[in-house]
Amino acid sequence: MVEMHGPIAGLVQQDFEDSWSGTNGTAKHLPEESETDTRLLTDTQSDEAIVAFAQKQISQAERRIWLETPYIDMPNVGTMLMEAKKRNPSLDVQVIIPRFNNSPSDRLRTSRIVRTLGEAGIEAHKYGKTYRRLNHAKLLFVDDMVMFGSSNFNISSLAGNNAEIEVATRNPGVVAQLERWYAEDLNETVND
Repeated sequence: MVEMHGPIAGLVQQDFEDSWSGTNGTAKHLPEESETDTRLLTDTQSDEAIVAFAQKQISQAERRIWLETPYIDMPNVGTMLMEAKKRNPSLDVQVIIPRFNNSPSDRLRTSRIVRTLGEAGIEAHKYGKTYRRLNHAKLLFVDDMVMFGSSNFNISSLAGNNAEIEVATRNPGVVAQLERWYAEDLNETVND
């Protein structure tokens, strides 16, 4: 959970009301008026903005891409990460995924995913030093920007099956705070 104050809270409230009333039929990509480097992005069951925005950011990365997600989408986002690393070998690409999660098929694939990413030069980490500790964080850092919210950046979201909400910001205070969270989660990873 993330607590935010100011005008962006009104955008989130409006999205909730639109979803509640069933009038949330199109994706949103709205700038927060008083802070031009912050955006509210939404996906609906029939329209998407989050994944397209994330893909564009990943393709333009110059310094780093750090991803934390409970369900990594290897055919899409995983491939994009590997292509970004191949284009720019000095790019700092890191991924945190759960060692154990609530999806049996993902649990079986975790070691293979970590190995595949590692072979591409990506630091892939399994979260959860203790058995059955699930991390459900969803963070994507690209250079000086961070995205956070409900999107897993996975195939289900890409297919338009989920209605998601995400904040993308370059606010230095928010980015620094979420970097600390990412570092804390990184300390809870294992390489077994």
